[in-house]
Formats: sequence, C-alpha cells, structure tokens
Amino acid sequence: MAERSDRIIHPITQVLARLSRSEQLEVMQTHPLFTGKCPCCGSRVPHHSLPPARWDCHDCGWEDDALEAAS
Repeated sequence: MAERSDRIIHPITQVLARLSRSEQLEVMQTHPLFTGKCPCCGSRVPHHSLPPARWDCHDCGWEDDALEAAS
C-alpha cells in the first residue's frame, strides 16, 4: 500500500490546479493540509499518514468547502 501512496491525488491538489497563482498561494498559507491548523480558530489538526479528503475543525465547526467549490 505504501508504494501506491505517492500516486494518490488528493482533492485539494485538483482544486489548486484550477486556481490562479495568487489563489494557490492563499490556500497554501491557510489550508490545514499545509499549515497543520484550522484557518478559523488556529486549533491544531490531527496529523494523518494520508491526509483526509475533507478537513473540518472539531473545535470551532469550520468546514473545508474546497471540494464543493471544485464541483
């Protein structure tokens, strides 16, 4: 299974491909995948060996809407 993990395309990667450079930079500076914390309240998000397809904060209720924006 570890051999295939490098081929998994995370949904946020698909979203980033559709954004302008400035939008990509904003996502990389704020999204929990890159920062390790909630962009709303700053809570640390749990580390996963493979990132979840959807990020939600259990502390403040923030929900990652990147997948909905991509559809």
